[in-house]
Amino acid sequence: MGSALDDFQRVVKDHGGSAWADRGAYAIGYVYAQRGEYPRGLPYFQSSRGQRGSLAAAISLFNMGRFDRAATAFRALQVSTVPVVVAGTSALYVGRSLYRMSRLEEAAARLRDAAAALAAEGSPLGADAQYWRGWALLRLRRPAEAYGAFLAVGEGYPADPRRLEALFRAGVCESMQSDDASAVALYEQVIDTPPGDAGAGPAIIEQAMYERAQALARLGRPGESAEALERLARVFPDGRLAAQALYSRAERARSGQRFGDARADFLRVARDFPRSPLAPQASYWAAESLRLSGDARGALEAFWACLAQNGVPGLTAQAIEGFTAALDELADTDAARQYAQKARAATGISGEGRQG
Repeated sequence: MGSALDDFQRVVKDHGGSAWADRGAYAIGYVYAQRGEYPRGLPYFQSSRGQRGSLAAAISLFNMGRFDRAATAFRALQVSTVPVVVAGTSALYVGRSLYRMSRLEEAAARLRDAAAALAAEGSPLGADAQYWRGWALLRLRRPAEAYGAFLAVGEGYPADPRRLEALFRAGVCESMQSDDASAVALYEQVIDTPPGDAGAGPAIIEQAMYERAQALARLGRPGESAEALERLARVFPDGRLAAQALYSRAERARSGQRFGDARADFLRVARDFPRSPLAPQASYWAAESLRLSGDARGALEAFWACLAQNGVPGLTAQAIEGFTAALDELADTDAARQYAQKARAATGISGEGRQG
């Protein structure tokens, strides 16, 4: 590409003012843009006569983060005598520029117009307009309208790489409107998509599985929710969302004073997801669930195991407090003496823990 750049620069230098120089300037800008060097390409696009250069210059401004200038440049294209395809693209970038400037009401309106124009052209950029319109409406807390925009991407543009994400976002919009039944159907459509289809990446599948389990729980279908959660943990054993879902379920059980269920889920988080940031807290709450259930002796052993996890921020102080409370509830002098001896002999317990 370097030698081609030299050739184009020679054309611009040797044939200044000609149509060849104009094409060469555009080509130089294009080379720089392909490299992501938009500031270097911008003056060449600006010096290239015609609408093609103006459009490329405006897109370069957008990619440089100069959204105010980009919006102005695209508006200038809209009011000029440009081909319809340029008008649709300009409307799209005006909307996207406004979105990036957080002028969301204006962005949603412009992106709606762009989506209609691009759809009429049969342009795949219509998906881009609907996608960003969906995000603008979602940020405006208008989930009913955002649902329609995301669904338009998911159902109207089957080749778009964001198709599954758009269906997932449509499901989130339905959950926001308390229509979890419709949301579940959309999540299942995402989950059941064959791996080779556009956008069928693991991240969006994991999110859909997680949200499906949560939606089923809200619908009062605990058996199906539990099955969905087990499937999530099985398919993504190293993912963060299975641990999060189990931890949330454990917290709901603890709030409902179902301490046995709470302890079982807290233990699963600590045991099956040791790399999760929730694992240390889950160990503590598994012990605390034993104490709250009345099993002070079992809680002592569990809190002792927490203290052995030396160096976890905040865990030691919590475990000492729980251990002390369980020891007081047990009121067993021999047990207190035994643990004191174990603390003096232990090398894995922190100094704070041995003093306790």
